[in-house]
Amino acid sequence: MKLVVKRVALRAPDRPPVGVFFKKLIYIFFILSLQNNKVFKMGKNFQGGNKQKSYANKVSKDEHNCRFVQHPDEKYAIVTKVIGGGSFNVTYLHIDDDQNVLTKNSLAHIRGNMRGAKKRNNFVSLHSFLLIGLRPYETNLKNSDILHVYSHSDFIHLIDSFPHLQHLQQLAP
Repeated sequence: MKLVVKRVALRAPDRPPVGVFFKKLIYIFFILSLQNNKVFKMGKNFQGGNKQKSYANKVSKDEHNCRFVQHPDEKYAIVTKVIGGGSFNVTYLHIDDDQNVLTKNSLAHIRGNMRGAKKRNNFVSLHSFLLIGLRPYETNLKNSDILHVYSHSDFIHLIDSFPHLQHLQQLAP
Protein backbone atom coordinates (compact mmCIF):
# COMPACT_ATOMS: atom_id res chain seq x y z
CA MET A 1 0.00 0.00 0.00
CA LYS A 2 1.16 3.31 -0.97
CA LEU A 3 1.06 6.14 1.36
CA VAL A 4 -0.09 9.31 -0.28
CA VAL A 5 0.83 12.50 1.40
CA LYS A 6 -1.07 15.57 0.42
CA ARG A 7 0.52 18.83 0.70
CA VAL A 8 -1.78 21.36 2.17
CA ALA A 9 -0.95 25.00 1.83
CA LEU A 10 -1.22 26.99 5.00
CA ARG A 11 -3.71 29.79 4.55
CA ALA A 12 -5.73 32.18 6.61
CA PRO A 13 -9.04 30.98 7.95
CA ASP A 14 -11.89 31.37 5.55
CA ARG A 15 -13.22 34.91 5.64
CA PRO A 16 -15.62 36.53 3.30
CA PRO A 17 -14.13 39.06 0.88
CA VAL A 18 -13.85 42.66 2.03
CA GLY A 19 -16.72 43.85 -0.19
CA VAL A 20 -19.13 41.48 1.53
CA PHE A 21 -18.08 42.83 4.94
CA PHE A 22 -18.89 46.41 3.93
CA LYS A 23 -22.22 45.39 2.43
CA LYS A 24 -23.19 43.77 5.72
CA LEU A 25 -22.03 46.83 7.66
CA ILE A 26 -24.11 49.17 5.50
CA TYR A 27 -27.10 46.85 5.87
CA ILE A 28 -26.78 46.88 9.67
CA PHE A 29 -26.44 50.68 9.67
CA PHE A 30 -29.56 51.01 7.52
CA ILE A 31 -31.58 48.68 9.80
CA LEU A 32 -30.48 50.67 12.88
CA SER A 33 -31.46 53.94 11.22
CA LEU A 34 -34.93 52.59 10.44
CA GLN A 35 -35.38 51.47 14.04
CA ASN A 36 -34.70 55.01 15.26
CA ASN A 37 -37.13 56.40 12.67
CA LYS A 38 -34.42 58.68 11.35
CA VAL A 39 -33.17 58.94 7.84
CA PHE A 40 -29.63 60.21 7.64
CA LYS A 41 -29.22 63.13 5.26
CA MET A 42 -26.46 65.54 4.56
CA GLY A 43 -26.42 68.64 6.72
CA LYS A 44 -28.04 71.81 5.44
CA ASN A 45 -25.76 74.66 4.47
CA PHE A 46 -27.07 77.50 6.62
CA GLN A 47 -24.12 79.79 5.97
CA GLY A 48 -24.53 79.99 2.21
CA GLY A 49 -21.10 79.17 0.87
CA ASN A 50 -18.35 81.69 0.30
CA LYS A 51 -18.70 85.10 1.89
CA GLN A 52 -17.55 87.13 -1.10
CA LYS A 53 -21.09 87.89 -2.26
CA SER A 54 -22.07 89.38 1.08
CA TYR A 55 -18.91 91.49 1.04
CA ALA A 56 -19.68 92.77 -2.45
CA ASN A 57 -23.21 93.72 -1.40
CA LYS A 58 -21.97 95.62 1.66
CA VAL A 59 -19.39 97.69 -0.19
CA SER A 60 -20.80 99.12 -3.36
CA LYS A 61 -19.57 101.93 -5.53
CA ASP A 62 -21.77 104.51 -7.17
CA GLU A 63 -20.75 104.48 -10.81
CA HIS A 64 -21.80 108.05 -11.58
CA ASN A 65 -20.64 109.70 -8.38
CA CYS A 66 -18.46 112.59 -9.54
CA ARG A 67 -18.02 115.16 -6.79
CA PHE A 68 -17.36 118.81 -7.57
CA VAL A 69 -15.86 121.61 -5.51
CA GLN A 70 -18.44 122.85 -3.00
CA HIS A 71 -16.34 125.11 -0.74
CA PRO A 72 -13.47 127.57 -1.32
CA ASP A 73 -11.14 125.35 0.72
CA GLU A 74 -11.68 122.39 -1.63
CA LYS A 75 -9.18 122.10 -4.49
CA TYR A 76 -8.45 119.75 -7.38
CA ALA A 77 -5.03 118.11 -7.04
CA ILE A 78 -2.68 115.50 -8.50
CA VAL A 79 -0.40 113.17 -6.53
CA THR A 80 3.27 113.97 -7.13
CA LYS A 81 4.83 111.64 -4.54
CA VAL A 82 3.63 108.72 -2.43
CA ILE A 83 5.11 109.01 1.05
CA GLY A 84 3.43 106.05 2.74
CA GLY A 85 1.23 105.59 5.75
CA GLY A 86 -1.68 107.25 3.97
CA SER A 87 0.28 110.44 3.18
CA PHE A 88 0.93 111.92 -0.26
CA ASN A 89 2.60 115.01 -1.67
CA VAL A 90 0.08 116.70 -3.95
CA THR A 91 0.11 119.68 -6.25
CA TYR A 92 -3.14 121.64 -6.38
CA LEU A 93 -4.40 124.63 -8.33
CA HIS A 94 -5.04 127.94 -6.60
CA ILE A 95 -6.70 130.87 -8.34
CA ASP A 96 -5.62 134.18 -6.82
CA ASP A 97 -7.46 137.52 -6.80
CA ASP A 98 -6.16 138.48 -10.26
CA GLN A 99 -7.57 135.22 -11.74
CA ASN A 100 -4.09 133.77 -12.17
CA VAL A 101 -3.79 130.01 -11.85
CA LEU A 102 -1.01 129.05 -9.42
CA THR A 103 0.23 125.59 -8.49
CA LYS A 104 0.93 124.93 -4.82
CA ASN A 105 2.12 121.89 -2.89
CA SER A 106 0.49 120.25 0.10
CA LEU A 107 0.76 117.13 2.22
CA ALA A 108 -2.50 115.19 1.77
CA HIS A 109 -3.73 112.56 4.21
CA ILE A 110 -6.21 109.85 3.29
CA ARG A 111 -9.21 109.77 5.59
CA GLY A 112 -10.30 106.80 7.66
CA ASN A 113 -13.49 106.13 5.74
CA MET A 114 -11.43 105.62 2.56
CA ARG A 115 -9.35 102.86 4.13
CA GLY A 116 -10.22 99.26 4.80
CA ALA A 117 -13.26 97.92 2.97
CA LYS A 118 -13.62 100.96 0.71
CA LYS A 119 -9.98 101.00 -0.28
CA ARG A 120 -10.70 99.27 -3.58
CA ASN A 121 -12.87 102.20 -4.67
CA ASN A 122 -10.54 104.90 -3.32
CA PHE A 123 -7.10 103.63 -4.25
CA VAL A 124 -4.58 106.48 -4.46
CA SER A 125 -1.39 106.04 -6.45
CA LEU A 126 1.14 108.25 -8.19
CA HIS A 127 -0.50 110.74 -10.62
CA SER A 128 -4.00 110.11 -9.25
CA PHE A 129 -6.46 112.97 -9.58
CA LEU A 130 -7.98 114.03 -6.25
CA LEU A 131 -10.29 116.46 -4.57
CA ILE A 132 -8.58 117.72 -1.41
CA GLY A 133 -9.83 119.82 1.44
CA LEU A 134 -7.41 122.37 2.85
CA ARG A 135 -7.34 122.81 6.60
CA PRO A 136 -8.35 126.44 7.22
CA TYR A 137 -7.41 126.28 10.89
CA GLU A 138 -3.74 125.85 9.96
CA THR A 139 -1.82 129.04 9.29
CA ASN A 140 0.37 127.90 6.39
CA LEU A 141 -2.09 125.43 4.74
CA LYS A 142 0.59 122.75 4.72
CA ASN A 143 -1.73 119.77 5.34
CA SER A 144 -4.90 118.72 3.58
CA ASP A 145 -7.36 115.82 3.54
CA ILE A 146 -8.28 113.68 0.56
CA LEU A 147 -12.03 113.99 -0.01
CA HIS A 148 -12.51 112.15 -3.30
CA VAL A 149 -10.44 110.05 -5.74
CA TYR A 150 -11.35 110.52 -9.40
CA SER A 151 -11.07 107.84 -12.03
CA HIS A 152 -9.46 108.82 -15.30
CA SER A 153 -12.80 109.05 -17.11
CA ASP A 154 -14.26 111.22 -14.31
CA PHE A 155 -11.31 113.57 -14.56
CA ILE A 156 -11.80 113.92 -18.32
CA HIS A 157 -15.40 114.99 -17.64
CA LEU A 158 -14.06 117.51 -15.10
CA ILE A 159 -11.65 118.95 -17.66
CA ASP A 160 -14.55 119.41 -20.08
CA SER A 161 -16.46 121.28 -17.38
CA PHE A 162 -13.53 123.30 -15.99
CA PRO A 163 -10.90 124.14 -18.63
CA HIS A 164 -8.41 125.54 -16.09
CA LEU A 165 -7.83 121.94 -14.88
CA GLN A 166 -5.73 121.30 -17.97
CA HIS A 167 -2.81 122.68 -15.94
CA LEU A 168 -3.11 119.64 -13.67
CA GLN A 169 -3.27 117.27 -16.59
CA GLN A 170 0.02 118.71 -17.87
CA LEU A 171 1.70 117.76 -14.57
CA ALA A 172 0.88 114.06 -15.15
CA PRO A 173 3.12 112.17 -17.56
